[in-house]
Amino acid sequence: AQERSSTTKLSLSISPDSMLATSLRFAGPLMFTVMQLASVKTAYGIHKAKSTGNLSPLPFTSLVVNCFVWTLYGILRKDLTVLVPNAYGIVMGLIGVVTYQNYSQ
Repeated sequence: AQERSSTTKLSLSISPDSMLATSLRFAGPLMFTVMQLASVKTAYGIHKAKSTGNLSPLPFTSLVVNCFVWTLYGILRKDLTVLVPNAYGIVMGLIGVVTYQNYSQ
């Protein structure tokens, strides 16, 4: 009888509400990761043109600093959905910073 109760509890925990909550929990970090690809596109444009033109380095440095702070928070909270996308953002931001530095005048 006790085994049956555990099975019932398990099946009740897989509800549309919990599936939605789980989906949303991963949707934000996924969208943030995709959004960070914009900085790589900009860095690639700088590399291709061999010039920064009139672009500011601020978006790249802001991305690094912002993601660094959130990565620390993710480490403290032991929350991979915060830590992983922001650690990835540090790398993407650093690619932009290095590319900007290489082609700035």
